[in-house]
Amino acid sequence: VKMGKSNLGPDNLSRIDSRVDGQRFEDIMPDAQLFRLQCAPFDLQDIVVFLKMGMALEGMKTLERKKLAIHVTPYMLISGDLYKLCRDEVLHQCMFKHERTAIMEEAHGGIAGGHYAGN
Repeated sequence: VKMGKSNLGPDNLSRIDSRVDGQRFEDIMPDAQLFRLQCAPFDLQDIVVFLKMGMALEGMKTLERKKLAIHVTPYMLISGDLYKLCRDEVLHQCMFKHERTAIMEEAHGGIAGGHYAGN
């Protein structure tokens, strides 16, 4: 390693100025958008019922039942918890809405601020 070349990444990052043409960057993303999560086309409860019972709910139309049967193929129940096998071949645990909201609030609204602030 050459003299003074060991920390190029952090050294370059420390030189970045937070101003462009004399103006400071503003936070343009509203907090409400940060809490927006992509949801599955079917309710997670429908998927759990389908996997446990092997059939769709009574009120569903035939086309919806077929779509649900196709949609549940990457999902599995392990000890009562719902998991999805994703493209990266890693099982991701599915969270219901109240669980997701609690996790997001804990990660981003802690005492130290966001997760980037040492929380």
